[in-house]
Amino acid sequence: MFGTEVISRRGLDLSPRGILVASNVVVAVGERVRLAIDLPLTRSSLRTSGRVARVVHGRRETDRERALAVDLEPMGEEVELFLAEYLRGIPVPFVD
Repeated sequence: MFGTEVISRRGLDLSPRGILVASNVVVAVGERVRLAIDLPLTRSSLRTSGRVARVVHGRRETDRERALAVDLEPMGEEVELFLAEYLRGIPVPFVD
């Protein structure tokens, strides 16, 4: 059963199989979450769910902030292909 608490309003990284979101909300590894992912520069929004695979606590020098890594559940071949094509056109973010 899903709760209604918003765990994040900002994605840090996105791939066809997962997303890293900034979050200070306490969520257990393995917990299922619902996601609404707005794709910049498009009018598209993906609605899906996934499982928290890892909690990034922000303690390592390479961690930008506290975050949750979520493995996306399969969205269907057409949606996954669209997302992969969309991501090919997005530049990789610069990290200091």
